[in-house]
Amino acid sequence: MIIFYIRQYTGLKHSVETRTRMSKSQQHLDRTGALNPMFGKVPTHSITVNVYSLDNVLVSSFSSQIAAAKWLNTSPRTVSRYIESGKVWNNQYMFRKSSSYLFIYLFPRVFPLR
Repeated sequence: MIIFYIRQYTGLKHSVETRTRMSKSQQHLDRTGALNPMFGKVPTHSITVNVYSLDNVLVSSFSSQIAAAKWLNTSPRTVSRYIESGKVWNNQYMFRKSSSYLFIYLFPRVFPLR
């Protein structure tokens, strides 16, 4: 019985000329706006963020922490920290995750996160 092994290509590198040609070919593609493969799609791992005023009135809802951070002109990490701590941001707003995400978080056996 003869066993054939498929040769693995680990450790092989593209030549400088090949890398240059690949780089130039990618520079000619326009992937802005609607031509971007991810245009209009929300990542599956994004969390809906609700922004509330101090009197617990919904001010705005965002599809991600990044969108909320852009609206507030701050970093996404700041939004994330205030969501986790429950503190009031800038004496103006409170952040909460959407209720559907909390349901999934509270019942992981029903909706396993991968």
